[in-house]
Amino acid sequence: MVESAFAAVLVAILTCWVLLRQVDVMNDTLTEIRGGSQQNERLLRLYRGQAVEMARLAGAAKGQLTEMQKAGRPYLFGRLDFRFSQDSRFIMGTVQIRNDSASPAAYIASIPEMKILTKGETEKRIKECSISYLKPERRQIIAPASDPIDNIKFLPDAYAPVDESTLKAISGRTEYVTVIGGIKYTGPTGGNFETRYCFVYEPDGKLHTKDCAVCNYTK
Repeated sequence: MVESAFAAVLVAILTCWVLLRQVDVMNDTLTEIRGGSQQNERLLRLYRGQAVEMARLAGAAKGQLTEMQKAGRPYLFGRLDFRFSQDSRFIMGTVQIRNDSASPAAYIASIPEMKILTKGETEKRIKECSISYLKPERRQIIAPASDPIDNIKFLPDAYAPVDESTLKAISGRTEYVTVIGGIKYTGPTGGNFETRYCFVYEPDGKLHTKDCAVCNYTK
């Protein structure tokens, strides 16, 4: 399926290039004809009509390529599982990337970053939504949703040290645990997409994302 999608895109790109090249040739020919005698007027009209038609076909090919890119775009999302280490000295979070679309994707991901901050600092961090992406040697491939095994990838654990006073502050809601990260990816028809995720840990053991609205999006 991936190979056929890439082949279709290649054909569309080549078709668009050929048509645009033919338009250029037609325009060059028109320029030469204009410098000739009146007996070339009929030929001039013929070439002008062909150039207009070629331009129309080239525009249609571009439009078709754009629609193929939209139809074939993948959608990746992040999910987080919180837990404590066995010795209770660290709070940890495992981020998984899930592809919920019908298209595979090639992606790079930031390292999920966990921080324990005061309420004001947490609000500032969410608002800034700062993410740093690594530059790997090559992108990773994630399968479409039709593959329930390979459509999920796990990122390195995010963690932060905790002690008794920190746990008390989290329970008292004077400090908050947040995990922020992002994924940049492309599909078989190209495109530059990004998904950012933000999670806030609550003392009730549940994940809340409503306070992360400005840092939770897919584009």
